[in-house]
Amino acid sequence: MNELKKFITEHQFPEDLSRIMRCYAKNTWASQGIKHQVLLQDFPEDIYSKIHLHLFHQILDRPLFKRGDARVKKDLALHVSVSTHRHGDVFIHKGEVVQALHMVSSGALQLPNGDLLGPGALFGTWQMRKSPVSRDTLQVVGGCTVHSLSLEALQRVLDLFPQWGMEFFRDLQQDLDHDICPETMDYFFDCHTDSTASV
Repeated sequence: MNELKKFITEHQFPEDLSRIMRCYAKNTWASQGIKHQVLLQDFPEDIYSKIHLHLFHQILDRPLFKRGDARVKKDLALHVSVSTHRHGDVFIHKGEVVQALHMVSSGALQLPNGDLLGPGALFGTWQMRKSPVSRDTLQVVGGCTVHSLSLEALQRVLDLFPQWGMEFFRDLQQDLDHDICPETMDYFFDCHTDSTASV
């Protein structure tokens, strides 16, 4: 941060741009935005998963995942990623394919109606068997860090633990703060019910 401040002063960046640069750098540092995967790549999977359980406990401690046992959380933890975004960035465009379940870790995202998704807000879609598209454009306000769980990875874990999958979908309606593809929920509940019934 000190080097960034010196750089800003030396090159006399305007105040609005300076603020955005400082905010982005702060969020990047706070969110392990230093590519923690590179730092941890030599750890064995068991230790790596424990580190991820600690780093991403915010999303994994949500009621949606609490019914899952230690094996479920361990598998999920391996697939959570973190991303940092600058003020004014568009996190997702209307009509864009949705590929993950997201939770705001810090900062905020603004919905088209002006409402904000702040820290702890869980949003995304559950349409994992075809290409879901977002009905909203979400814009970053003041810098934002987001934890994301790939829908593809989530589907694999649901297939491995079908009984937990049923509980997962029952809890979905209560724990999701914003569904950017709301019409898909019934489709997935029916789809997963059919798949578990055949097991």
